[in-house]
Amino acid sequence: MHEVHYFQRFSKKEDVVTNNTLLLFNRLQHHNARVFEEVLREVLSNDDLVVGAVLKEQEESTGKTIADGVIRQRSFHIVLETKLYPSFNVGQLTGHLCAFDSSTAELEVLLLLAPQEPAHLSAAYEAVQAYNRKRNKSVQIAWTTFAQIVERCRDAIPEHERVMVEMLDDYEDFCDSESLLSKSDDGLLVVGCSHSLPDNLEFRLYYDPKQSHRPAKYIGFYKDKAIQAIGVLEKVVRVDRTKGGLQLISGGPLTADEKNRIGKAMDHAHVYGWDITRGCYFFLAGDVEPTMYRKHTKYPLRNRRYFDLRQELNLDEKKPLPDLKTLAKQLRDATW
Repeated sequence: MHEVHYFQRFSKKEDVVTNNTLLLFNRLQHHNARVFEEVLREVLSNDDLVVGAVLKEQEESTGKTIADGVIRQRSFHIVLETKLYPSFNVGQLTGHLCAFDSSTAELEVLLLLAPQEPAHLSAAYEAVQAYNRKRNKSVQIAWTTFAQIVERCRDAIPEHERVMVEMLDDYEDFCDSESLLSKSDDGLLVVGCSHSLPDNLEFRLYYDPKQSHRPAKYIGFYKDKAIQAIGVLEKVVRVDRTKGGLQLISGGPLTADEKNRIGKAMDHAHVYGWDITRGCYFFLAGDVEPTMYRKHTKYPLRNRRYFDLRQELNLDEKKPLPDLKTLAKQLRDATW
């Protein structure tokens, strides 16, 4: 059976990337307007936003330049400009500002979307300020990344909304296939373990029926609004239990200790009413250290999240990361 994709592949053109992002927003809006509102509020850092949006890919030309997309409602007007690299043409952005000429919305935002923080932001801010002075406007400029959109959606979409979770997984997979998600040797994959945390820590692993996780060097075990332990992620394998014992389906190879840990996790999962003996991927950690990296925002982690530890802890780019025990200690003194 061929895998079904929600989002178009096989092109790196910016209009395809923009269209897929707007398609994600559009389906979020139609499936659960409250979740869509949450996501936009987080992306724009605006708690007062009320959404009933109209989403468009490429507005009609205003005679200057055409923005990649528009998200608009009576109370707000967001012009979206997408780049596949963290470099925006300030002249082009200035041309996009004319899209606000006839706008009467209370909130007007030029939103930049790129794989990483855009370059030349100060020049873009100056261009927006000059436009505001000339037109007596209050247009704001904001930026976000594809990874942040995924993270904001994961925070907002309830786990039981399986259709939306599956759709977000596919959007993330699309972004990953187009190299739009930053990858780092300093990456931390955070997984929710609200029920099974004792087993996850005892057996130093996490299990999931899906493998759609970005590569990461570390794994964090989350419960009660905090990452309570981190470990070095050594391998991801799919293992089934058959009459003949454990069968390695993908990944590996496995040591005797890893097989033993997987087998015990399979046995213990029945306590939670789960059958993980078939079709599950096991994320195996080496050393694991306790920590308490607390989430200070109001929404708990509902699915998974990625962090760049170097950025989170403001560590020197030119120096190697400290050892696992030191990382765990530093995370205790921080929040996210």
